[in-house]
Amino acid sequence: AMSPGPSLFVILNIAAQSSVSNAICAAWAHALGIGLWATLSLSAWHFALNYSASISQGLSLLASLYLLYMAYTLISSLRDRSTLTIDEDRQNQSLKVQIHSKRSAFKAGLSIALANPKILLFFSVIYPQIMPQNLQTIDALTAISVPLIIDGAWYHTITSFSAKLGLLTLIDRYKRVTILVMAILFLFIALRTL
Repeated sequence: AMSPGPSLFVILNIAAQSSVSNAICAAWAHALGIGLWATLSLSAWHFALNYSASISQGLSLLASLYLLYMAYTLISSLRDRSTLTIDEDRQNQSLKVQIHSKRSAFKAGLSIALANPKILLFFSVIYPQIMPQNLQTIDALTAISVPLIIDGAWYHTITSFSAKLGLLTLIDRYKRVTILVMAILFLFIALRTL
């Protein structure tokens, strides 16, 4: 969770262009995605590996398609002159409606967790190797909840501190660049996963 990557950039960008509460929503949606990967990873130990792999590939495909849609939406917002006018209030409202409602922030957080190749690699290759083969129910719940809580708490904390330190103002000042970088990250992650 602490290594900088697309997830951190997406969540901080949501905070800068929308609100800290929307970014926190995205952070916990990301954590739910981590919990889902942990659940699928543990399921691979109790069921056939091929069955679990097909589920994770299906989820990755759906998340990748959504990321492609998000990238298209972001690029479209750059071409729409009404979102890039001098009128700050109008610009902020337009960007919020297009890409940063609570619902879209939640979807962005969840899809970046499901489609990120680093997360996929960790939960499909590394995580199962550190789990004992005979997990009790309480152990399985712990193995799912610990990464979920750590991930959500980390991104929640980093978003809150970034808002207090003024980092979000810097991201907001370079709105066009951050939108373009976020669209490229979405495209890269989606295409790599596909």
